[in-house]
Amino acid sequence: MSLRNWADRWKVSRDSTRNFLELLKKDGMITTENLINTTRITVCNYDDYQGGLRTSQTLAERQPNASQTPADTNNNSNNSNKGNKEIDKSTSSQSKSKKFDFKKSLIDYGFDSKLVEEWLSIRKSKKAVNSELAFKNFITEVKETGMNINDVLFIVAVEKQWRSFKASWLENDKEVNEKFDPNAERKAWLAREAAAAFGASVEKPQEKTETPPF
Repeated sequence: MSLRNWADRWKVSRDSTRNFLELLKKDGMITTENLINTTRITVCNYDDYQGGLRTSQTLAERQPNASQTPADTNNNSNNSNKGNKEIDKSTSSQSKSKKFDFKKSLIDYGFDSKLVEEWLSIRKSKKAVNSELAFKNFITEVKETGMNINDVLFIVAVEKQWRSFKASWLENDKEVNEKFDPNAERKAWLAREAAAAFGASVEKPQEKTETPPF
């Protein structure tokens, strides 16, 4: 059959017929040979198209062949594109649903919820970014102090009202060290003993006998 015969049979233009045949050739499904007054079309792997169902579809449903018109092929392509868009949309929605929750992460880690809310209010007013990286850096600095995590957050959120935190900031803060140092009592006793040994005047608590706290 000639190109015109195929076009008449499918009730489409010659250009559409030519493009459709080129598509089949490109997919390796047919070969064409231009002869005098006719175009010879050879179906590649013809036996593959004669079998039964494969999985949930036939090969004919998965691949266009000469029994389909160009319009059929376009419809299949449009349906495929629609499916891809729906998949992309679903993936995008899942990504949004996995957005990092700074507040929840702090509470799940063990911080007091009221202290967390107080600190988040301060961070918001100072335009701090509540990212996952900010959370990880904060946890690293808290661990470095060796203190109770809620004691640290109390200092950061209530006493100092810092938008962020570094462990070194507490090391340089004498008031904080004295208040939260677990060895403060022991250090105070040693200081008094040292002062007494050198004859310094040190005010001692009114106790009959003072024993080392360790």
